[in-house]
Amino acid sequence: MIHTARTAVALHEASHPIACRSGGEPPPDFGALAWLLEKRWRDAATRRVTICWASARAARRLGGVTKFDRRAGQLEHDLGTASVLVRLHETRPEPAARWIGEDVLRRDFAPGCPLLRKTPDAAIVAGPRIVRVIEYGGQYPADRLRRFDAHFYGRHNIPYEIW
Repeated sequence: MIHTARTAVALHEASHPIACRSGGEPPPDFGALAWLLEKRWRDAATRRVTICWASARAARRLGGVTKFDRRAGQLEHDLGTASVLVRLHETRPEPAARWIGEDVLRRDFAPGCPLLRKTPDAAIVAGPRIVRVIEYGGQYPADRLRRFDAHFYGRHNIPYEIW
């Protein structure tokens, strides 16, 4: 019920959010944030790793979702997002326990939810309500970060963290 593959990826494990917005704070400097995200990826070391993912049978049995995308950029992004969840479990276990990943958000929350016309990498939920969105920053230009902020914080008043 588990698949494995060996591949080369540039890994960057998240240790803390590099931008947050909540409670009426001003927006981050999107240009500086875009530069930091690009630099992080440029400086990431590439190494060979073994990755594991659930089979479709395992996902059906456990009520989850599964996919495997061999494109290096997507795989690196997914591994980085997973590192955010691991770090949250270490530092803030209560919100980590309420984490819903992107694919489950898309499946269970997105239909009819205007908030999720843009799906973040994850959300912290309280019952049926999204209380914080989490994004693992890729090589995003400043304008993409600005649109993310405008949608989640500006339009829907949802706090966010960009890791």
